[in-house]
Amino acid sequence: ATAVPLKRDMATLLRRRFLASVRRDHSSRFASSSPLVELCEDRLSCKRANAYFTAVGDKSHLHTETLPLRLFCKPETGGLLNVATHFYAFNGGHAERNAARASQDSDQRWRSLSDITSPMVKEQRSFLFVEAPLVASFGLQSLRNATCPSGGTDSPGAIYELRRYQLALGYDTVPRFLEMYAAGLPS
Repeated sequence: ATAVPLKRDMATLLRRRFLASVRRDHSSRFASSSPLVELCEDRLSCKRANAYFTAVGDKSHLHTETLPLRLFCKPETGGLLNVATHFYAFNGGHAERNAARASQDSDQRWRSLSDITSPMVKEQRSFLFVEAPLVASFGLQSLRNATCPSGGTDSPGAIYELRRYQLALGYDTVPRFLEMYAAGLPS
Protein backbone atom coordinates (compact mmCIF):
# COMPACT_ATOMS: atom_id res chain seq x y z
CA ALA A 1 0.00 0.00 0.00
CA THR A 2 1.22 3.47 -0.85
CA ALA A 3 1.07 6.05 1.89
CA VAL A 4 -0.47 9.42 0.99
CA PRO A 5 1.25 12.37 2.63
CA LEU A 6 -0.58 13.60 5.71
CA LYS A 7 -0.70 17.16 4.37
CA ARG A 8 -2.76 16.05 1.37
CA ASP A 9 -5.12 14.01 3.56
CA MET A 10 -5.68 17.02 5.81
CA ALA A 11 -6.31 19.32 2.82
CA THR A 12 -8.83 16.85 1.38
CA LEU A 13 -10.55 16.50 4.75
CA LEU A 14 -10.76 20.28 5.22
CA ARG A 15 -12.10 20.76 1.70
CA ARG A 16 -14.77 18.09 2.26
CA ARG A 17 -15.80 19.65 5.57
CA PHE A 18 -15.96 23.11 3.98
CA LEU A 19 -18.09 21.86 1.08
CA ALA A 20 -20.37 19.97 3.48
CA SER A 21 -20.92 23.17 5.50
CA VAL A 22 -21.58 25.17 2.32
CA ARG A 23 -24.11 22.54 1.21
CA ARG A 24 -25.86 22.78 4.59
CA ASP A 25 -25.92 26.60 4.34
CA HIS A 26 -27.29 26.47 0.80
CA SER A 27 -29.92 23.84 1.54
CA SER A 28 -31.30 25.92 4.40
CA ARG A 29 -31.14 29.11 2.30
CA PHE A 30 -33.13 27.54 -0.51
CA ALA A 31 -36.00 26.41 1.67
CA SER A 32 -39.47 27.27 0.40
CA SER A 33 -39.72 30.29 2.72
CA SER A 34 -36.46 31.77 1.41
CA PRO A 35 -36.91 35.10 -0.37
CA LEU A 36 -37.34 34.71 -4.13
CA VAL A 37 -36.63 36.92 -7.09
CA GLU A 38 -38.77 36.17 -10.13
CA LEU A 39 -37.69 37.16 -13.63
CA CYS A 40 -40.51 37.23 -16.19
CA GLU A 41 -39.92 37.68 -19.90
CA ASP A 42 -42.66 38.33 -22.45
CA ARG A 43 -41.43 37.93 -26.02
CA LEU A 44 -43.51 40.36 -28.05
CA SER A 45 -44.64 40.57 -31.63
CA CYS A 46 -42.40 43.18 -33.30
CA LYS A 47 -45.42 44.89 -34.86
CA ARG A 48 -47.25 45.16 -31.54
CA ALA A 49 -44.43 45.81 -29.05
CA ASN A 50 -45.15 49.53 -28.76
CA ALA A 51 -48.87 48.89 -28.24
CA TYR A 52 -48.00 46.38 -25.51
CA PHE A 53 -45.85 48.88 -23.62
CA THR A 54 -48.52 51.57 -23.98
CA ALA A 55 -51.20 49.24 -22.58
CA VAL A 56 -48.99 48.08 -19.71
CA GLY A 57 -47.86 51.65 -19.01
CA ASP A 58 -51.46 52.82 -18.76
CA LYS A 59 -52.06 50.15 -16.08
CA SER A 60 -48.63 50.31 -14.42
CA HIS A 61 -50.22 50.89 -11.01
CA LEU A 62 -51.45 47.27 -11.07
CA HIS A 63 -47.88 45.97 -10.96
CA THR A 64 -47.05 47.95 -7.85
CA GLU A 65 -50.41 47.51 -6.08
CA THR A 66 -50.56 43.74 -6.21
CA LEU A 67 -47.00 42.56 -6.89
CA PRO A 68 -43.59 43.48 -5.45
CA LEU A 69 -42.35 44.90 -8.77
CA ARG A 70 -38.69 45.90 -8.84
CA LEU A 71 -38.13 46.55 -12.53
CA PHE A 72 -40.17 46.59 -15.74
CA CYS A 73 -38.21 47.36 -18.88
CA LYS A 74 -37.55 46.74 -22.54
CA PRO A 75 -33.85 45.85 -22.85
CA GLU A 76 -32.12 47.43 -25.81
CA THR A 77 -29.21 45.01 -26.08
CA GLY A 78 -27.81 41.77 -24.70
CA GLY A 79 -30.00 39.24 -26.46
CA LEU A 80 -33.40 38.94 -28.05
CA LEU A 81 -35.09 42.32 -28.50
CA ASN A 82 -38.76 43.23 -28.01
CA VAL A 83 -38.86 41.32 -24.73
CA ALA A 84 -40.74 42.90 -21.85
CA THR A 85 -38.59 42.04 -18.84
CA HIS A 86 -39.87 42.33 -15.30
CA PHE A 87 -38.48 41.42 -11.89
CA TYR A 88 -40.41 40.80 -8.70
CA ALA A 89 -38.97 40.25 -5.20
CA PHE A 90 -40.98 38.00 -2.92
CA ASN A 91 -39.35 38.33 0.51
CA GLY A 92 -41.86 35.82 1.91
CA GLY A 93 -40.78 33.15 -0.57
CA HIS A 94 -43.14 30.80 -2.38
CA ALA A 95 -46.04 31.48 -0.02
CA GLU A 96 -45.96 35.23 -0.76
CA ARG A 97 -45.59 34.59 -4.49
CA ASN A 98 -48.50 32.15 -4.57
CA ALA A 99 -50.72 34.56 -2.64
CA ALA A 100 -49.79 37.50 -4.90
CA ARG A 101 -50.39 35.48 -8.07
CA ALA A 102 -53.76 34.21 -6.73
CA SER A 103 -54.76 37.80 -5.97
CA GLN A 104 -53.68 38.82 -9.45
CA ASP A 105 -55.71 36.00 -11.06
CA SER A 106 -58.87 37.00 -9.19
CA ASP A 107 -58.55 40.73 -9.98
CA GLN A 108 -60.80 41.81 -12.88
CA ARG A 109 -58.41 44.67 -13.73
CA TRP A 110 -55.62 42.15 -14.38
CA ARG A 111 -57.92 40.01 -16.51
CA SER A 112 -58.84 43.06 -18.59
CA LEU A 113 -55.18 43.95 -19.09
CA SER A 114 -54.40 40.36 -20.00
CA ASP A 115 -57.21 40.34 -22.58
CA ILE A 116 -55.57 43.36 -24.24
CA THR A 117 -51.91 42.25 -24.04
CA SER A 118 -52.11 38.47 -24.53
CA PRO A 119 -52.51 38.67 -28.33
CA MET A 120 -49.31 40.78 -28.43
CA VAL A 121 -47.22 38.18 -26.59
CA LYS A 122 -45.61 35.34 -28.55
CA GLU A 123 -44.06 33.55 -25.58
CA GLN A 124 -43.78 33.94 -21.80
CA ARG A 125 -41.04 32.70 -19.50
CA SER A 126 -40.63 32.84 -15.75
CA PHE A 127 -37.56 32.02 -13.65
CA LEU A 128 -37.30 31.86 -9.86
CA PHE A 129 -34.01 32.67 -8.14
CA VAL A 130 -32.67 32.67 -4.62
CA GLU A 131 -30.19 35.50 -4.27
CA ALA A 132 -26.58 34.42 -3.87
CA PRO A 133 -25.19 35.02 -0.36
CA LEU A 134 -22.34 37.10 -1.81
CA VAL A 135 -24.80 39.91 -2.64
CA ALA A 136 -25.17 40.66 1.08
CA SER A 137 -21.55 39.74 1.89
CA PHE A 138 -20.19 42.34 -0.52
CA GLY A 139 -22.91 44.96 0.04
CA LEU A 140 -24.16 44.73 -3.54
CA GLN A 141 -27.49 46.17 -4.69
CA SER A 142 -30.18 43.57 -4.22
CA LEU A 143 -33.40 43.26 -6.19
CA ARG A 144 -35.02 42.43 -2.85
CA ASN A 145 -34.46 46.11 -2.01
CA ALA A 146 -37.32 48.28 -3.29
CA THR A 147 -35.12 51.31 -4.00
CA CYS A 148 -33.02 51.84 -7.10
CA PRO A 149 -29.22 52.01 -6.79
CA SER A 150 -29.47 55.81 -7.06
CA GLY A 151 -31.53 55.84 -3.87
CA GLY A 152 -34.77 56.89 -5.53
CA THR A 153 -37.82 54.89 -6.46
CA ASP A 154 -37.55 55.86 -10.14
CA SER A 155 -34.16 55.92 -11.79
CA PRO A 156 -34.28 56.01 -15.59
CA GLY A 157 -30.48 56.18 -15.70
CA ALA A 158 -29.96 52.98 -13.70
CA ILE A 159 -28.32 50.07 -15.48
CA TYR A 160 -29.06 46.52 -14.38
CA GLU A 161 -26.77 43.75 -15.51
CA LEU A 162 -28.15 40.25 -15.73
CA ARG A 163 -25.63 37.48 -16.13
CA ARG A 164 -26.53 33.93 -17.00
CA TYR A 165 -24.11 31.06 -16.60
CA GLN A 166 -24.37 27.45 -17.64
CA LEU A 167 -22.56 25.34 -15.07
CA ALA A 168 -21.53 21.70 -15.23
CA LEU A 169 -23.65 19.26 -13.27
CA GLY A 170 -22.48 18.37 -9.79
CA TYR A 171 -23.49 18.95 -6.22
CA ASP A 172 -20.61 21.30 -5.40
CA THR A 173 -20.69 23.25 -8.69
CA VAL A 174 -22.67 26.25 -7.41
CA PRO A 175 -20.73 26.65 -4.13
CA ARG A 176 -17.43 26.42 -6.05
CA PHE A 177 -18.67 28.95 -8.64
CA LEU A 178 -19.74 31.38 -5.89
CA GLU A 179 -16.32 31.06 -4.24
CA MET A 180 -14.56 31.90 -7.53
CA TYR A 181 -16.99 34.73 -8.31
CA ALA A 182 -16.57 36.23 -4.83
CA ALA A 183 -12.79 36.04 -5.16
CA GLY A 184 -13.01 38.20 -8.29
CA LEU A 185 -15.37 40.84 -6.84
CA PRO A 186 -12.76 42.91 -4.97
CA SER A 187 -10.92 43.54 -8.23
